[in-house]
Amino acid sequence: MLAVRVTPRADRDALRIADGAVSARVRAVPEDGRANAAVAALIARAMGVAKGRVVLIDGQTSRLKRFRIAHG
Repeated sequence: MLAVRVTPRADRDALRIADGAVSARVRAVPEDGRANAAVAALIARAMGVAKGRVVLIDGQTSRLKRFRIAHG
């Protein structure tokens, strides 16, 4: 389980870990799941896994989201 605080409409895509918390900034807008997909792709790239293995399990419309990295 990975909890992430998301900021959509950022000037660049970035994943940051500070004080034990993960935050993501994505350029995507929070419409039709675009920002969620961008965060999942950012996490996948950082962890070296396929995008399909990063699953959003909570926080679809919230800035605080929880992702699961599926085994595969």
